[in-house]
Amino acid sequence: MSLTELMLAGAAIFFGALLQRTYGFAFVLVAMPLLSFFMDMKFLVPLIALFLTLISGIITFRYRVHFEFRKMVPLTAGAFVGIPVGIFGLLQLNNHMLKAILGMVLIIYSAYSLSAKSVRFRTPDWSGWLFGFLAGVLGGAFNTSGPPAVFHISGRQMTTMESVASLNFFIFCTSLLVLAYHIASGHITEKVCMAFIKLLPFMAAGMVVGGRFSAGLNQNRYRKGLFVLLIITGILLIA
Repeated sequence: MSLTELMLAGAAIFFGALLQRTYGFAFVLVAMPLLSFFMDMKFLVPLIALFLTLISGIITFRYRVHFEFRKMVPLTAGAFVGIPVGIFGLLQLNNHMLKAILGMVLIIYSAYSLSAKSVRFRTPDWSGWLFGFLAGVLGGAFNTSGPPAVFHISGRQMTTMESVASLNFFIFCTSLLVLAYHIASGHITEKVCMAFIKLLPFMAAGMVVGGRFSAGLNQNRYRKGLFVLLIITGILLIA
C-alpha cells in the first residue's frame, strides 16, 4: 500500500468510525464504498470485517445495559443462515458486479432513510427471521448487514438507546461470524492484517473525535446530508 493509498484509506476509515461512534451505525456504509474505488472487493471485505467486529464490539459493550437479547434472537438466527449465502456470492461474482450491487443497496437504503419520518409501520415478530436472512446475505457479501436490521428495528417499539444497542449487538454477532468464515477460508492474509494494523490508528482517532463531535451536532441535518452523499456514491459505484 503506497503512502497515497494509505492516507486515502485512512480518511475513509476515520470518517466511517466517526459516524459509527456518533450514530451507532454507518461505518460500512461510508468506508466500504469509498475504499472500493481503489481496492479489490475480495481484499476489502475481509479487511472491513476486522474493523467492523472491533468497532461494533466496543459500542455493544458501552451500551450493553440497553438491549434485551431475547428480542434479537430471530434477527440474529436468520442472519446466521444468510451469511454463507452472501460469502458464496462474494466468491462467485466479479468485482464490477459486486460494486454495482453495493451501489444499489446504498441507494435503496439511503432513499428509505431520507423518507423514514413520513413512513409509519410496525414489523411483525416473524419478520425478524426474514430481515435477518437478508442482513446475513448482505453481511456475508459486503459486511453491510445493517440496512435490513435497521428497517426491522425501526418497526419495533424501542427507545433510541435500545435501538443503538440492539443494532450494534446484531452487527457484532454477524461480523464475528463473517470474520470466522474468512479466517477459516484463508481470506485473512498477511497483506490484509498489515493493512488493518496500519489503518487502526485512523479508526481509533475517528472513534475519539466522534464521541466529542456528537454533542453539538445538528443530527437531523447531518443525517440528510450523509444519505444524499451515499446516494451519489451508490450511483458512482453502479456507473
